[in-house]
Parts: sequence; structure tokens; C-alpha cells
Amino acid sequence: MTTGPGSVVLVAELYPETLLPGGPAADAERACSGVATVTIDPTPHGTFSTAVARFEISLVGCPPGIVLTNIFLSRTDAGENEHFDDMWIGSDLGETLVASGGGVFRSINAGVPQSRAEAVIAKPTDFGVRAMSTNNPFGFLKGQLRLR
Repeated sequence: MTTGPGSVVLVAELYPETLLPGGPAADAERACSGVATVTIDPTPHGTFSTAVARFEISLVGCPPGIVLTNIFLSRTDAGENEHFDDMWIGSDLGETLVASGGGVFRSINAGVPQSRAEAVIAKPTDFGVRAMSTNNPFGFLKGQLRLR
């Protein structure tokens, strides 16, 4: 599936998670960092007229052998204690082994409700990227979205 002319490319620098409920990231995973590129195509596709979100996550410095369990977009509350709220747009990445301590990981969600895609495009800084692992099910990396 290709992206259309109305696609918007967003990026987020990923840094270790420290402020979410559930405690700080496991010590070894604090070494991880990266960049997320999310391309959102709000053009209706398919039978259900859904938008498409393409995720590309580039990780470095992670301990070899961690397992990613989820990467998604969520709303942020940019108050004093920045908090990334519920899953807004998920990826289809699933459990993925980061065997060598880094790499580039891609996934596509072709079932994004148009209203959610349009909300992210309208105010990208109101949203962030979260990454979770088996060691840190509440999140070990996060980053705020911005236009590329």
C-alpha cells in the first residue's frame, strides 16, 4: 500500500522513559535511544475508509536481546509532569527481538480511524510515540511528535 499526496511525515526523538506510572525503565534499557518517523496518510482506503500510519523506529544503544512489545502514538499532557496517555494510533509491530542492540523496525497500520489521523496531523505536538518492552511493559522510550 502506497501513501497518497496528502501524507504528513512526523518525527520524534526517543529518549528513556522516566515519568510514567509503573516506575523507571530497567537500568539496562536506559541506554536506548532513537528516532521515530511516522507517516500518516489520512486519505480513506479500503472497504472501511480508514487512514494509514507507517511507523519506522530506529534504535541504538540498547542491550542486545531486548524484546519490543508495542510502539504506538498517544496523546500528551504537556504539563509539569509530562504524561503520555492512552494508545491513540497503534502499530502492528508485535513482539520484536532487538538482537544486536539496535536496528530499524517498520510497521503499518492500515486501519486508522480518519478522525484520529486528522487529529494527529492538526496538532502533532499534542501526541507522542511510546515504546514498550517485556522488561518495561509501561514503556521504556518516549518522544514528542513534530513535523519533519
